[in-house]
Amino acid sequence: MHSESDPAVLDYFPRTRLVCGPGSISRLGRLAGEYGGSRVLIVTDPLLREAGHCEAAERSLRDAGIECWVYDQVRPNPTSDDVDRCTAFALSLNVDLLTGLGGGSSMDCAKGANFLLTNGGRIHDYKGIGRASKPMLPLIAVSTFCVSSTRLPRRIGNPDGLCQRTGCCLRRQRLLTSRSH
Repeated sequence: MHSESDPAVLDYFPRTRLVCGPGSISRLGRLAGEYGGSRVLIVTDPLLREAGHCEAAERSLRDAGIECWVYDQVRPNPTSDDVDRCTAFALSLNVDLLTGLGGGSSMDCAKGANFLLTNGGRIHDYKGIGRASKPMLPLIAVSTFCVSSTRLPRRIGNPDGLCQRTGCCLRRQRLLTSRSH
């Protein structure tokens, strides 16, 4: 018999919710609404927008009564300059939720912009764990790829393409995977 004072053998409380399956992107609007999102920025790359993936995301958000915009200038292995450009775009729109759509580069850019939107400074200020002093915006990661480091919600790639990882902790992240084929 165990008592309340016994240490837990396993106490697992993930901050990330994983929703996956064909057509899951159609749930994006509902998930964004659960976080109170009303002004959402979709962060992606030009090829995914050209392939039509953004249309499904935008449709789901708009059907849920949520305003949305697309930042589609993410490059492979985004640098701190890429994060700065995304942040400037997001600031001009006064967004209250971010969605990274695609693979690791889109996710990393959205995560980095989240730090700067909420806490200011430069992405290099957040290298390590526990550097953000203010709450982050909700972030929904929509993975369009089966194999990706985007499932690592507590990390973003080094903003200048180095091999090191930053341990930047995100609050309230959702991961939504949707395979288009």
